[in-house]
Amino acid sequence: SPGGAPRKLISDVDTKVSFAPGGQEFTFGRGMPQIQESAIFIASADGTNERKIAARKFPGSFLSTPVWSPDGKTTATIVKTGIAQGEEHFLIGIDLASGEQKPIGQKMWNWHREITWMPDGSELLVNMQEKTGDPHQIWRVDYPSGEVLNVTNDFNDYRGVSMTADGSLVTVKNTLTANLFVAPFEKLENARQLTFVEGISFYGLSWTPDARIVYSSNSGGKRDI
Repeated sequence: SPGGAPRKLISDVDTKVSFAPGGQEFTFGRGMPQIQESAIFIASADGTNERKIAARKFPGSFLSTPVWSPDGKTTATIVKTGIAQGEEHFLIGIDLASGEQKPIGQKMWNWHREITWMPDGSELLVNMQEKTGDPHQIWRVDYPSGEVLNVTNDFNDYRGVSMTADGSLVTVKNTLTANLFVAPFEKLENARQLTFVEGISFYGLSWTPDARIVYSSNSGGKRDI
């Protein structure tokens, strides 16, 4: 009730929860190192009737919140295949009746942030990093074919993705801006800006003997000098 005291429903929950259509049940992930297993559970909204629906043995594991599909039949999540880091995460669907796990397409990712279903269940929106060093972007993944299309494709870093009931996308966009300045050592407040660009990163710089500056940036789409 509004203003009421909080009440613990379930312990040992390692992801956010995702509610079924109607809100009577929710899913969540749990790592269980004592039995070398990662699992997805369902529980009633009041915390009772907890039951395991899918599991993966370490070093494989479920990584993201298992998000419930609008038709109530499937939960989608991200899994990793082993102990190596980078570009080994992929999207799966878990049949809630049988527990069967099926890959959604063949796309491999480096890292994830959030996934969510479109209101009609025809696609998922995923907030992913494609390769190490890339900004996190937002992608559309057709369900069940797994065909992947860009929603964003720029130097900004997007954090989280969610959908309103009418199909509007909500996210947070981080824009990184870095520029080069030069200043006299004795009067650093008199810095003079040399570059005027947005949405890029610098990775190092050095003076040359003839008083020019060599620097590395991703202004061309990858790290160049």
